[in-house]
Amino acid sequence: MNIFGILNLNVQKKAPIPKSKGISLDTVKYAASRIDDKIKFTDEACKRLVKVPRVFLNTVLKGCVAWAKEHDCILITEKEMDIIQDKRSKDKNE
Repeated sequence: MNIFGILNLNVQKKAPIPKSKGISLDTVKYAASRIDDKIKFTDEACKRLVKVPRVFLNTVLKGCVAWAKEHDCILITEKEMDIIQDKRSKDKNE
C-alpha cells in the first residue's frame, strides 16, 4: 500500500535468471539416437551440442548426419564435430 491506502498493483516481481539456458546431455543423446538408425554419435560429440537451442537441435543433427553420409562415416566423434564446425565456419565467411 502507498501513503493513500491504495494498493500498488503495478509492482512486478523479477523472475530468477535460469542457471543454464542449454539443454541436457540426455536430451541431445536421445535426439541423436533417433535422427538416423545408421549414424551414431559419441557422448563427447553430443556434449558439443548442449548449447544449441532446442528448436534448432534437429536441424543441426540432420546437418551432421548429412555430412557423415557424404564422408562415409558411421560414428560421429568429437574429431568429426570439429571438422563439421570448421566447414560451417568457412561457409559462413564466404
